[in-house]
Amino acid sequence: MDSPEMFKAIMKYEILARDVYKNITEIEPYIIEELFPDENDQKNFLKEMEHISKEEEGHRQICEERVGGFKTIRGKR
Repeated sequence: MDSPEMFKAIMKYEILARDVYKNITEIEPYIIEELFPDENDQKNFLKEMEHISKEEEGHRQICEERVGGFKTIRGKR
């Protein structure tokens, strides 16, 4: 597997992870309330999920840049 293929494969998992964390932040409030009875814990949990989702998006962007960068180099040969 060459570098562009590797980053494409990684990017798929980054997208999947990002979407899962984002979906967690959008679940029905009563579910979060059942998991975390304390309101501060609920807020902290949702903040953490949003933060992780943003990190995964950053990782996806890095992969996209790597795939695009390698394609550009390859195209110039």
